[in-house]
Order: sequence, then structure tokens, then C-alpha cells
Amino acid sequence: MAFAVKYWNGKLLAVPEMFRVIMGGCCRILGRRLNSSMKRSNLGKAGSNVKIGLRTTFQFPGRIALGRNVSIADDVTFSANNADGYCRIGDDVNIDRCCRIDFSGGVEIGSGCTISEKVTIESHSHGYDPRSVPQGMPLVIEENVWIGMGAVVLPQVRRIGSGAVIAAGAVVTREVAVNAIVGGNPAHVIRIQNVE
Repeated sequence: MAFAVKYWNGKLLAVPEMFRVIMGGCCRILGRRLNSSMKRSNLGKAGSNVKIGLRTTFQFPGRIALGRNVSIADDVTFSANNADGYCRIGDDVNIDRCCRIDFSGGVEIGSGCTISEKVTIESHSHGYDPRSVPQGMPLVIEENVWIGMGAVVLPQVRRIGSGAVIAAGAVVTREVAVNAIVGGNPAHVIRIQNVE
């Protein structure tokens, strides 16, 4: 009702404006569904109820497998420096907008994970020579991990334990223990959660 009141001012001129707003919303929904369907068809594997946002790009899409109920927001980039990398994402994972996931060394993201907006995950390293051939370094993010907005996971990290929380803006440079809350630059353990 509030929607109609916003555009209806008692004059017939409001009718075309309401029609434009309703049709625009329907077209956006249809466009998102079509976009999601087209991108899903190129992936190596995609479970049911996978939603992929606009302007999300997949390099080597055949090397990417998504579980059920995965939601990937707008402007997410999946990239690799070589065709040997792989990315496996479990069920019920949410990846927010403007994230960058490098799967050159192989990335596995467990079920129930939430990756907030503008997170960067790297899985390759050049060591101390930026012109060297990139070396892949595999990363496993276990189940129910929450990575906060703007966090960076560097390539020397091999595992993030289940139930871990990475604070917004953290720079993760080493493994994260199960149920640990980490933050800072470089990230350090703030506390270990008691989960029963």
C-alpha cells in the first residue's frame, strides 16, 4: 500500500509512472534470472537454486563447481593464472558483491560460509620477484566460516578452520584455528569461541 501511495497523487498522470516502476522491477528480476541461468550453464558443476549476480565473471568456468543454494552477488570475480586451478564451493554459501577469488592454486570453500563484500582471496604467490612464474598454493576454507568486509586472505594461508570469524579489514597471513575470531593487520587471534 505504501508503494502505491508513493506514486499515486490523486491524478491520472501517476498511472504511467506506476506502470513504469512495476515494469522496470519485473524486467530487472527477469534479467537477473536469465543472467544467472546463462552463467550457471558454463560452470563445471552447479547445484540447484544457484544465484549469480550481474557482472560476475568466471575465468576457466569449467574448473568451478558450486553446491546447492549458493548465492553470488554482483561484480564478483573468479580468476586464475593458469588452467590447473580449481574452485569448489559447498552448499548454502553466500558471496557478497565486489569480491575477488583467485583459484590458481585451488580453493575449496565449505558449506555454510559467508564471504562479505570486497573480500580478496589469493591462492598464488610470486615470492619476492613480481616477474616470476606464479606458484599455486591451495587454500581450504572449512564449514561455517564468516569472512568480514574488506578482509584479505594471502596465499601462504593453507586452511581456515570451521566456525572461524575473520574481522572486517583483516589481513590473514597464516592458518586460522577452528572457531577462532581473528582481526588486524596482520591478523591475530582475538579469542576462541566456545561452541557447544
